[in-house]
Amino acid sequence: MINTRPNRNASWDIAQVNSTWSYAQWLKKVAENGINLQHVPRHFRDQRMCITALENASIALKFIPINLLTYQICHNEVLKNPFAISYIPNQYYNLELVKLACQLNGKALRLVPENYQTLEVVKIALKSNKLASEYVLDTNKLNQARIEIMNSNGQVSPYAYNRGGWVDNKKSFQSSKTNFLRKRKLSQ
Repeated sequence: MINTRPNRNASWDIAQVNSTWSYAQWLKKVAENGINLQHVPRHFRDQRMCITALENASIALKFIPINLLTYQICHNEVLKNPFAISYIPNQYYNLELVKLACQLNGKALRLVPENYQTLEVVKIALKSNKLASEYVLDTNKLNQARIEIMNSNGQVSPYAYNRGGWVDNKKSFQSSKTNFLRKRKLSQ
């Protein structure tokens, strides 16, 4: 027996698509859900269709022909949704878009490749969201960014540079205090 019920998980049933659909029918489907742009025949994908798709789904960036994509469109999508940084093609991907995404939501740092995770980008992400620290790929940059942020806020840094690596001063202080008390007990 053939199942004739439509797939409720799909935004629309691809089996119902007719190759004779007009531009207006495709545009209506894309307006319902921007992800539907992936099903639109290439000859119907124009500026209007692509902008309509982007109005409700940043992921539609993946399906826009490169000749219709501009830096301004990419910039606007990152402004609307910082996580759209992952859909930006290489020719428009730059440090300014990365900074913008991390400023709007520090957790966007998880989508940023290591070569774009500069100290400045890490600081921007941490200022935006402290939880972004788990996405920093270089621990030295993370610790340096923490120190610079604390120094700019007039706070004393709990970190110190010690023999080629960053050390947590609080832990060092606690271990020194424990060792001192131990030695004191032994001498009594």
